Amino acid sequence: MKYTKSRINKWTIYFILFLLFASSLGYLFMPAQMLSIVGIEGTKESNFLVKTVAAALLSLIPSAFAITRTNGSINVKWYVVLGLATNEKKDV
Repeated sequence: MKYTKSRINKWTIYFILFLLFASSLGYLFMPAQMLSIVGIEGTKESNFLVKTVAAALLSLIPSAFAITRTNGSINVKWYVVLGLATNEKKDV
């Protein structure tokens, strides 16, 4: 099966989005363990900062997924709103 360049690029973007999603979930739910991978001790302040960055990355995913759509009539604004609306975190 012959893959075109655009098809390979599309699947590469999907793979990167999956890695971004998986690492964001790790940083959101297990910040101390994720920081320990690179040798940083997880303190209360660093865990808070890592969770904040993870929330921002999770908000980015729906809008980043929208640009993989080939349909020209896609409205990216709705994906941005979806990302922001689904990423509300109550406990800080």
